[in-house]
Amino acid sequence: MLFAVRVALICVAFAGIRGHALAAGPASNLDRVWLFVGTVLAESPEARAASEREAQAMATADAMGAPLYNPEIEGGIEQFNKYERRPSKYDVGVSLTIDVSGKQSARERSGVGMAEAAAAEAKLARLEVARRLLNGLAAVSTARERLANAREHLSAAQEFSEITSKSFITGDVGKPDTDIAVLSELDAESEYRAAEADAFAAESDLRQLCGCDLKAVPDLPDAPPAPSDLQDPDAERYVDNSLLLIAARGRINQAHGEFQLANRNRIPDPTISMGVGQDDGQRLYRLSLSIPIPVLNNGEAEARSANRALAATQLDLDAVRRDTQSKLRSAHSKYVAAIANQQSWHARGVVAVAARFDQLRRQLRAGDIQTTDYLIQLRETLVAAARGIESEKSAWAAYADWLVLTNTFPNSVEPNK
Repeated sequence: MLFAVRVALICVAFAGIRGHALAAGPASNLDRVWLFVGTVLAESPEARAASEREAQAMATADAMGAPLYNPEIEGGIEQFNKYERRPSKYDVGVSLTIDVSGKQSARERSGVGMAEAAAAEAKLARLEVARRLLNGLAAVSTARERLANAREHLSAAQEFSEITSKSFITGDVGKPDTDIAVLSELDAESEYRAAEADAFAAESDLRQLCGCDLKAVPDLPDAPPAPSDLQDPDAERYVDNSLLLIAARGRINQAHGEFQLANRNRIPDPTISMGVGQDDGQRLYRLSLSIPIPVLNNGEAEARSANRALAATQLDLDAVRRDTQSKLRSAHSKYVAAIANQQSWHARGVVAVAARFDQLRRQLRAGDIQTTDYLIQLRETLVAAARGIESEKSAWAAYADWLVLTNTFPNSVEPNK
């Protein structure tokens, strides 16, 4: 009877694991996942705040591209004789400061560069939310699978403990066997509580991130798309499309504009003024020109500072490129390894776990294994099965990291961007 109970424990515990592990199939549900992610991004406070910062940068760029000076209207009146109604002297005119060195175009270039960097950083912030959503979906999926397995394991352990106690009363087993059965039940109960807490935490995190009813959340496909080989031309293209690199290029354009502006600010802008008036009955016409004299501050220090800032941004671009190249290789390696691990589990892990359970069963029936050794090996097998379930979460995390780094999320995630 004891052997039959233990075999039942193995079969029931394995049933929950096998239901997940054999679920490998095509990623037909991925389009619905992207649609869900895009819908969440449209309402996410974090994503919307990033979009507002991008819009702010665009508005600032428009302002920086506008003309520097507006015309001014001038006027004055003087009265020498209080008994006369007509003014003794008056003057009406208009003045305009002229941008002779191209300061407006330099400011416009700086603003465009700032907007380019802000747009890339805003998209990166939105895709970071998308990455967390994808990881959240995977975390909920694996947590629920782990909870289902833990529930089946606990049910079998309770049944095992109950029947073992009855067998002890009839004298079929000894006290050590009942103690081990109780400990096994307590251990299974502890694992179930931990799995329950993990599932609740994963669902709470996803609910907080998406602000939605989890009933409307789509199921992930059984596996993310498999990675393709990373050739050198592909690697360079991915690096060039990296949002971090695009932002660095924008900051270089901004620094170029600021450097040009600092140099052009050293050239004073003249002010032309013209007007008409009257002085003691005589009509007067006025044309004047004023030019600032840069003797106290010629702007040389500002230009030197802007030049250093430009040099720093160029070095930052080189650093970002090197860092992106390194991260690209690392992320691709992790992506390939994670997918291979998941595929290996689907292809061979389930078979290996089933074979191990079958071997343990035969050893028990033949009396070739001690109860303690059996429980230890059973625990090791269950741990291996749990790692197989976790391989799904790791595969989706590696896939999400790859999409963010290479800026290859589908257009449906950001349809309006």
